[in-house]
Amino acid sequence: MEIKQKSVIKWLCVAGVTLLFILISVLLYQFIRIGNLSKEKERLDNQLLQVTDQTESYQNKVDDMNDYGFLEDYARESGWALNGDIKFM
Repeated sequence: MEIKQKSVIKWLCVAGVTLLFILISVLLYQFIRIGNLSKEKERLDNQLLQVTDQTESYQNKVDDMNDYGFLEDYARESGWALNGDIKFM
């Protein structure tokens, strides 16, 4: 009976150590994954800032181009003229 108890205790210790090793391995993997995801988040945040700035720049250009004065000047530069205007080429 005593030999059987020692055998059971030995197998429980082996199972416990194996489980502990697996849990520590999973924990390390998760820490590495968290680090990689943090770097990816930082990269995507920077990319978002760049795209937001570019979008704002384009919106400012569109707003400028929708201004009547800009359109009139552009039309004149392209050779168009209003009635009574003198064309310079």
